[in-house]
Amino acid sequence: YFREDLRLSDDVIPTGYDIELSVNIRDHAGATRSNFNGNSTIRLDVARPTDKIELHSNGLVIHEAAIMRWQDGKSPVTVTKVSTDLKRETITLHLNKTVQPTKEFYIKVSY
Repeated sequence: YFREDLRLSDDVIPTGYDIELSVNIRDHAGATRSNFNGNSTIRLDVARPTDKIELHSNGLVIHEAAIMRWQDGKSPVTVTKVSTDLKRETITLHLNKTVQPTKEFYIKVSY
């Protein structure tokens, strides 16, 4: 079913994902429990000026997050804080400044 309160803001629109997962299965290769680690690169369009980016994250623990430009891999914007909303199952990346509308950015997240 559809729940309006779980929809993300449309200030930032993801246009593609590259995801790497490392899966540990309990009792396989010495693993004592099942879990996973991962890295995601999310290409995005910034539709409206914003100083935060919200992502779905049900149960994920974010280790690192950065926002960068496609053309040079530099980070003109810094993620200053990552906050979690357990009820909505989201994280919010708080940025050090407002990003203007562009198609130049991507986010790198490790979890």
